[in-house]
Amino acid sequence: MPEEGGTDLSTSLLIVSAAVLWGATDAAIKQLSPPASGSSSLLSYAASLVSSPAYLACQLVNQAGTLLYYYALATAPLSLVSPIVNSGKIFVNICVGRLLGERPLTARKLLGLLLLLCGILLQLTA
Repeated sequence: MPEEGGTDLSTSLLIVSAAVLWGATDAAIKQLSPPASGSSSLLSYAASLVSSPAYLACQLVNQAGTLLYYYALATAPLSLVSPIVNSGKIFVNICVGRLLGERPLTARKLLGLLLLLCGILLQLTA
């Protein structure tokens, strides 16, 4: 078990794995989900999502990330796990999104990400 306020290697791997799984599947879901048609109802769109194997596979992997996240919460402090996983998810989402063909980030979005990173570093070192 890690010392008070610290983590061991296995907990660190859980935290990073949860961030990678969540970030990668968020970007993949955006690319792989069927397009919404303007005239169809919400129910028919939900049915098209459920019938898409790629979408369901992404959801399954995303839920595996959720299990890892909850297990990491049981083994490390919430004040450490939550900011690292959620900010890591954003960075992984951006990288995977770029690999899948999304447009580059604007300078304004990059500044926002830099401020986010600075805030998390302040929180973790305080």
